[in-house]
Amino acid sequence: MDKSITIRTIYTIVFCALFGSLFGQNAKPRGLTENSIPVPTSITIPAISYEAVEKRDKANFWNDRVSVPASVDHDLTNSGDWHTLANGDRIWRLQVNCKNSKGLAFMFRHVSIPAGASLHFYSLDGKHIVKSFESIDINSQGNLVAGPIVGTSAIIEYYEPQHLKGQGQFDLFNVQRLYKDFLPSAPSSDPQRAFGDAWNCQVNVECIDTDYFDDAKRSVVRILMTMEEGMIYCSGGLINNTAQDMTPYILSAFHCSSDLTPMYDFFRFDFNFASPFCTNPTQEPPYNSLVGCTSVAGNADSDFELLRLFQSIPTSFNAYFAGWNRTLDYRPDTTTLIHHPSGDIRKISQEFSQILIFNSTIEWDNGLVTTPRSHYRGFLDLGAFQGGSSGAPLFDDNGHIVAQLHGGDAECDNPKAFSGIFAKSWTGGGSPITRLREWLDPINAGNLVQQGLDPSNSNSSLGSISGKVKDANGGPMSNTIVYLNSDGVYPRSTATILDSTFTDSNGLFSFTQLDIGVDYYVSAANDKCERDGIAVSDITRVINHLLYQQRFTSPYQYIVADVNNDGQVSVNDILFVRFLLLNNIQ
Repeated sequence: MDKSITIRTIYTIVFCALFGSLFGQNAKPRGLTENSIPVPTSITIPAISYEAVEKRDKANFWNDRVSVPASVDHDLTNSGDWHTLANGDRIWRLQVNCKNSKGLAFMFRHVSIPAGASLHFYSLDGKHIVKSFESIDINSQGNLVAGPIVGTSAIIEYYEPQHLKGQGQFDLFNVQRLYKDFLPSAPSSDPQRAFGDAWNCQVNVECIDTDYFDDAKRSVVRILMTMEEGMIYCSGGLINNTAQDMTPYILSAFHCSSDLTPMYDFFRFDFNFASPFCTNPTQEPPYNSLVGCTSVAGNADSDFELLRLFQSIPTSFNAYFAGWNRTLDYRPDTTTLIHHPSGDIRKISQEFSQILIFNSTIEWDNGLVTTPRSHYRGFLDLGAFQGGSSGAPLFDDNGHIVAQLHGGDAECDNPKAFSGIFAKSWTGGGSPITRLREWLDPINAGNLVQQGLDPSNSNSSLGSISGKVKDANGGPMSNTIVYLNSDGVYPRSTATILDSTFTDSNGLFSFTQLDIGVDYYVSAANDKCERDGIAVSDITRVINHLLYQQRFTSPYQYIVADVNNDGQVSVNDILFVRFLLLNNIQ
């Protein structure tokens, strides 16, 4: 079985694979433990017009939307307050208020957190503290989605040690105001009450006394989908392919984002958000997360969307790549849905009788009519489903995905669920962007049944490296040459080039069949006219940097300033720009 590493490269700089692992509760932020820190400056964003929001949701069939966005512009220099601790370390804090929100979530871009610094989020009373973010949590895109924090106010806190003064940066450009319940304001006295907003009839996965799904459950993720119109929760499943190279594909539902405007760069995938026991936790359990993906295929008729994460899945996530069964007219005797209702912790629902392939069309609320035999219909005997469950994998008794949840009658009493059939999605609309075949069978093996993959049990000596090349503004760089080298010496020598490839229209590249245990180095180049974008002001900017009058703050500035491509910024680059402007270099 192959192992896969994803590395994203920008221009000719090689970035380490940064795995954005987000964990639940951490030690309390310093703002909650240092009595000397004053109350932070607060900003207030507009209140939610509940009547207008509900009217728009109803008109557009946005049943699963949970938040409405508010555009803001705040960073470490134009907002908030700095406070210096006794040891010289510094803390920056900002309080964000929305008088009638149920919770607040935050969207950042251009995030750079140096090693040793950290970013925290918590409620005013300190009772709800989410993940603290450090340098390892920020991928090369610099995007971050944090929260939600329960209530009408939240604190954002940035901590930096004295020796890192001025090195961190971020741009808070959007605050998501949640208008639907997603977490209880206080622990429930009802022992059957789910941790968050799931109904009482929902069942924690650990309550089922079987080992059939010990692996499969580790493939199920909660997806916090960020749209231009707001956020929604859906579910999905990490899925294996015939190459078994651990390409990070997530299978989910087409309808989750089809009626909205997806911001795929800010989709967040939460792994292992579950109770370790049958009983419900008294506070939010920890989880692991990755941010950002590309949609590679989707089809409305069987309601599937296949997403590819920007990053590989870290081994620390203990994730599982679920297998699948695409046999036509397959009707499992028992089917199991594992999902995140209303964005709650992982739940399980089951039907104990043979599932039915629905022979009629289905008319959906948004006007979609799906064709006969594109969906399973099931009546759940255990548990139920809710908004947020959409896209969850439906498993047979072998733990193979046979469908993903579309919708139906969501209720505790005799819930009726329709799920898009995997075999139908395999051929989809007849092209790679409307079917699963090319993505999940890249080696043309023709398998009807594909077993799952547990990375911890993989003994393969072969792997792959894949990634995405983006420009400084976050746009994909197509037709960019990517080199695989045997050493990290810079500038690159042609003698060390092991392989090369070009990025596709989405900026994606991949190298396969690589030996495990060998060091590889990745770089990229996109040659344009040497004078493209060069100006006299560039000379002044480099001089100011070298004289420590206005130092560069972004890796992109270093890349651009290294015009002679020798791996460093020096006087030689100033001379090089001058020669270019004078046409002394041809």
